[in-house]
Amino acid sequence: FESGGIRAYYLIFGKLEYPRNVFNPPLPPSRIFEKILIATEGTPIMSNCMGYIANLFPESEFHVVSVVDTSVGSVHLTRALVKILEERAERALIKSKNIFKEYGIKIKTRALRGDPARAITSYARREDVDLVVLGASTKSGVVKFTFGHVGENLIKNLKHPILVINQTIEIKKPMKILSPTDGGVHSKEAGKVALFLAQYFKGTLYKYYIGEDAQVGKKVLDAAEAWAKQVGVKEVNKLDLTEHDPAEEILRIAPDFDVIVIGKGKKSLLKKDILGLTSREVAALSPVAVFLVGK
Repeated sequence: FESGGIRAYYLIFGKLEYPRNVFNPPLPPSRIFEKILIATEGTPIMSNCMGYIANLFPESEFHVVSVVDTSVGSVHLTRALVKILEERAERALIKSKNIFKEYGIKIKTRALRGDPARAITSYARREDVDLVVLGASTKSGVVKFTFGHVGENLIKNLKHPILVINQTIEIKKPMKILSPTDGGVHSKEAGKVALFLAQYFKGTLYKYYIGEDAQVGKKVLDAAEAWAKQVGVKEVNKLDLTEHDPAEEILRIAPDFDVIVIGKGKKSLLKKDILGLTSREVAALSPVAVFLVGK
């Protein structure tokens, strides 16, 4: 992650590899997120997600799936119940087509069967998508994703970036991009996405260190700023270090930004992972869109 004296290097994102000079002119996000997968249950929150992503990346190829959950444990799936679930999935897909039609975009739709997390993961890998879009919500103070446990399973099993969007999000271009970092591998991958967005939309990039070592944090932020300016991001701001809980601090300032791009990290009870715990809490509670990016 050295920034000084580098004349040429490659940024690797998903299946694509870009030399540094690809940033001039900036590469359209539709090339970065060439294929976008959206998993929907037809809820209002997903309608908001689709409007947001269609406005952001109108030239991308969109795949929308709805899963008929046949892994409901103790519930006996009769033919009548399966038919109801299939009809619900079909309605969700029709609704999706109508939403994208308003933006002049044709989409590919498919109803899947089985465990939602496994079905979505399998489809994402088979179709080689570049981004997966989920909706997040809270209920009775308990953080959950739209599909309950499915969100966490997708975060753990998918290497693809995941865009989490709340129902209340405003549909607009991201001009103020918050990029929290701990200087690790996941944060570096997230930093690439933040750079792409900042340069293409001519936005301002805000770097924020969420580690515990202030000296390390200064080095990480200085290197990130230098790297961003090397690839043409003109506006880069380093936020002051804080001793507050990272998730609380990010959520406190989130309304001042248009999008948050953060590394997924790892969620573990055996090993302390500030990034992993922070990213999940932020994704579930943020009032703005959140890109979760891993390695």
